[in-house]
Amino acid sequence: MGSWKDRIDSRLASFRKKYYFNLFVRGVAVSLSLMLGYFLFAVVSEYFLWLSSWARFFIIAVFLGLIIFCVSKYFLKPLQYWFLKRGLSNEESAKIIGGKLHTVDDRLLNIIQLSSLQTSALTEASLQQKFNTLQNVSFEAVVDIKENKKYLPYLIIPAVIFIGLLIGNQKIITSSAERIVNYQQQYSPQAPFQFEVLNNNLKGFYGEDFILKIKMEGESIPEDVFVSIQNQNFKMVGASSKELVYTFEKIQQDLDFQFYASGFYSEPYKITIITRPELSSLKVNLNFPAYLGKRGEEIENAGNLEVPEGTKITWRLQTSNATKSIIGFRSTGTEIPMQHFEDQGFTHSQNFQNPDQYWITLSNEESENKDKINYSISVIKDQYPELVVSQMRDSVLYKNVFLGGTISDDHGLSQLKLNYEIIKGGKNSTGNKSVVIPINRKINRQEFVYQWAIDSLRLELNDQVSYSVQVWDNDGVNGSKSTKSANYIFHIPNQAEMKNEIAKSESKTETEISEGLQKAKTLQDQIEEAQKKLKGKQTLDWQDKAM
Repeated sequence: MGSWKDRIDSRLASFRKKYYFNLFVRGVAVSLSLMLGYFLFAVVSEYFLWLSSWARFFIIAVFLGLIIFCVSKYFLKPLQYWFLKRGLSNEESAKIIGGKLHTVDDRLLNIIQLSSLQTSALTEASLQQKFNTLQNVSFEAVVDIKENKKYLPYLIIPAVIFIGLLIGNQKIITSSAERIVNYQQQYSPQAPFQFEVLNNNLKGFYGEDFILKIKMEGESIPEDVFVSIQNQNFKMVGASSKELVYTFEKIQQDLDFQFYASGFYSEPYKITIITRPELSSLKVNLNFPAYLGKRGEEIENAGNLEVPEGTKITWRLQTSNATKSIIGFRSTGTEIPMQHFEDQGFTHSQNFQNPDQYWITLSNEESENKDKINYSISVIKDQYPELVVSQMRDSVLYKNVFLGGTISDDHGLSQLKLNYEIIKGGKNSTGNKSVVIPINRKINRQEFVYQWAIDSLRLELNDQVSYSVQVWDNDGVNGSKSTKSANYIFHIPNQAEMKNEIAKSESKTETEISEGLQKAKTLQDQIEEAQKKLKGKQTLDWQDKAM
């Protein structure tokens, strides 16, 4: 069991605990009574009197002052005691207890004061004996929490009125409280007309015009209607007196406003600004087919493209205020979500073999970009190779065929072949065969010459060789394409045909010799005639020289 000093401290601590709790309970009862009563007075006054902005501001200021008063009067000390451990000392507690209990009077205060001094054993025994006379006295009994019941009527009466208003006409509380809180807004009593907003919503896009539309309803329609913004009125216009519009130009921030007409204000409205998604930059990477041997390209801020067939196109978008991006293609009618990367970046890759048109749509939780971003893709098809062939045959010995010509392609050549088949007795006797003609694959346009040794085929009389030239390009997308020349026939004549050819050749030669002799004779006659004319002239004029 502790000493008498410890027991005094413990009992005084219990007293202080109940003392501050009682102060807190009293503060709750009194503060709620004052604030609820003042609140009812304020809302009822505002409801019937339609107070001005300054009057409503004064109501708020007084209410805040009332809160400060109650906190400092009733709650500050309990809070300091509970949280900061600051409160009544033992001597202050003894004075309060002595003032309430006549049986204690100043004895408790004297004991506390003497105990703090240096005392002898005799004095210590005397103080303990005095303390023992207070053993049966309850210090906590000084504090009677039930005394706070006297404040309950001051709380019950406004509470009953408050509940009655909520049940009977809650607008007295709700509408008045709203007008008091928004003391800067202008309010007026019920007008004989109504302002009906025709806009689906009051959301405007940043940097764009916002057209506000209203319709006037009621028995008496005012002649002029205004939009009131921060105590400035702007006249609305329209085709009729009932339907009016006002344009907020290039709106850039949230805007509070009211309608005003004939001394009456509407309820407050607010235009909320939302931001459209925008395209900040567009990069397009072109990865060409490997067979072209071209390095990839990167194009910035250009969406209309012209690419070789088979090119892989990768779009990389940087956007602002966008959470989603869609790319759509007209050829298929599909829309594909683009892949998200980094902060507000989007990407998509696709190979193209045919021309197409596409669009990009950006969106966020509120809206899409104002206009679709439309572009086109032109695809350059890989062309067929071109082939021009000329030939010369050995029609005497029937040993060689000389082939030559030009081959070309838009992107490159892969091979050139001579295809042939031997026909004996009108039938293919050897099957289709081919011979590779060497070319330079690095050159897109080139000439070729090839000597084909026909005698190596061991042909017999009356045999035929059907042949053609075929060239292939290096198309790595659709597969190598080819162009083929016409079919040529090389015929080995039989004996009768050879004799006929020889006879034709001899006859042709005789005719040519005869014609040559005739031309020589004619020339000789002309020379002799000219000599006869010249024998009679001593000098020659220019006409003679010209003969």
